[in-house]
Amino acid sequence: MIGYLKVLDIDLTWLILAGILMFLSNTAIGLSRIQIRENGIWVYYNLISWDKIRSYEWIPAEGKTQALKYPMKRKRLLFFGLGIIPVPLEKKDQAQQLLDRYLPNEHEN
Repeated sequence: MIGYLKVLDIDLTWLILAGILMFLSNTAIGLSRIQIRENGIWVYYNLISWDKIRSYEWIPAEGKTQALKYPMKRKRLLFFGLGIIPVPLEKKDQAQQLLDRYLPNEHEN
């Protein structure tokens, strides 16, 4: 019986640590911003450099946003070969200027 409680206690510790880690990572994702930068597109906690982006396309989105869709040259995992990020309408022209500068021939119609 004591051995069972000890194993249960260790499992509970790992469960609590996993819960704290999930909370912190979700909070970091929720508080981070998506940015179009000189070196690429910063999405949550990952910089996607311009040379990894195959093309881009603007697609309609709900509300006061437009969605920027960008397929990757190589898939990172089995299903992560496409990125879609929301861009506020008031920032679309600024984003388009950066996209024209760093991906000049990559726009899809």
